[in-house]
Amino acid sequence: MPLKLDQPFNAKLVVKAGVGIEVERDENGGFGGADVADVINKSSWRRREDMRIKAAELSGKMKNEEEDAMNDAADQLHRLCMEHKQQK
Repeated sequence: MPLKLDQPFNAKLVVKAGVGIEVERDENGGFGGADVADVINKSSWRRREDMRIKAAELSGKMKNEEEDAMNDAADQLHRLCMEHKQQK
């Protein structure tokens, strides 16, 4: 699937996770540079720092989940190899 089709979904996830701010859209679903500038100007430094912290926490969580998944895969491969070895 092309990346541009999943971007609206990913944007909603980023906002929901608290690491992004949604830009207001017009009645046609579009927005311009001024709309983006408004969001940037309206966000406070504290909000930006909060988003940075949340992004770092989310990144750490994703790394931990990835590491856990790799460990699980390695354990399963090891188990399968041992079972195969015992069958010989």
